[in-house]
Amino acid sequence: MDLKQIIKANRSYRKFIHNEKIDEGIIMEWIDNARYVASSKNRQPVRFIIITESMEVQQICDHMQWARHLKNWQGPTKEQKPAALLVVCTDENINKNAQTDVGIITQTILLQAVNDGYGGCLLRSIDRKLIRNKFNLPENIAIDMVVALGKPDQSITLEEMDVNSDNTDYWEDENGVHHVPKRALVDFVLNKKFKG
Repeated sequence: MDLKQIIKANRSYRKFIHNEKIDEGIIMEWIDNARYVASSKNRQPVRFIIITESMEVQQICDHMQWARHLKNWQGPTKEQKPAALLVVCTDENINKNAQTDVGIITQTILLQAVNDGYGGCLLRSIDRKLIRNKFNLPENIAIDMVVALGKPDQSITLEEMDVNSDNTDYWEDENGVHHVPKRALVDFVLNKKFKG
């Protein structure tokens, strides 16, 4: 795939083929590559916890909210759970304001995952206390998000938004196809939108 195809294929996958495992070595390779991305003041405060053991994945998944816009969907079934989780943390002794670093490094990991035939979803509605206690994390380690990873078992389609609409809510049709509206290019470029 070329870069644009990889970007378009990098969706928020919430249903996975649970018995398709990801070797921890592959995730380590993604992290190894991603550690070279830009970092504010080159401080590099992002840290990870890799979870591949099925019972641990299940325990943490049971305490996450998966899709706010899908009101009638309670999250993936046991057979749709991700194969792995990546807990994304920051060391606040290095940088207390590292949201940009987190975004850059996690996006890089997800793009690599898609390129390797996997997919993922960034989740912030998580039980941070459970994770902190489970891994005995010190106070300076802040938990930012969890990345669910696995072989996607979900069909997702991108749709151009109606120019007269501001509704960005994603939705699923009766066939289980996930629809994701995207704004028009002109909406992203202010000097094209507000010519005067």
